[in-house]
Amino acid sequence: MKRGSGAMDIHYRPYVHSDLDRCAALAAEAWPIASVVSHNTHSLMKAYVKSSLLFSDYTEVCCAGGEVIGFLFGLTHKKLPGFKARLELDRLFWGFLAGKYGPSERRFRFLVSFVLTLLKVELLCLRFDSEVELFVVDTEYRGQGIGRSLVDRFVEHLREENKRTLYLYTNMVSNWKFYERYGFIKHREFYDNQLSFLRGTKTHGYIYCYRL
Repeated sequence: MKRGSGAMDIHYRPYVHSDLDRCAALAAEAWPIASVVSHNTHSLMKAYVKSSLLFSDYTEVCCAGGEVIGFLFGLTHKKLPGFKARLELDRLFWGFLAGKYGPSERRFRFLVSFVLTLLKVELLCLRFDSEVELFVVDTEYRGQGIGRSLVDRFVEHLREENKRTLYLYTNMVSNWKFYERYGFIKHREFYDNQLSFLRGTKTHGYIYCYRL
């Protein structure tokens, strides 16, 4: 039976470390294509969530009945990672190459495609001053306003910080229509090395922006 939000206690709070496993599970559910890289997608997504946290200064989760059903990590103040963050990134990087997050003969090629896409996004988005880093809602709760509330709360935070523009990277296999319904405008479309590698066919990524 599909769960609904109406009869449950929906509340929002900051992310805490004990949320990692649940957030990784939601991310693995949202992007099953990650199984192309590793059969251990939960472990891989734990590393992905950890790396996203290193680039985020806004981390909020939505809970229902004590369980995380969605989360949004964002960047309010653009800056280079600090020393501790760089050490953690190095640890995640070498752990991935060593097969810590699941065996894969193609992990080096995937890592190259991931970095190329990341660099493209950064170069295309220099003009924007805030970012949605990672945003996921449990598939069983989609269409109930959870995602909109998470974005609303982040947007309000950005306005309080006097930010002017918000951007995000998404692609054709993600729920990009949600962003258009919210009011985001497609800024750029580009060749997505990462997703093209995963899908085995030429695929485009999208940059969406929102004026605050």
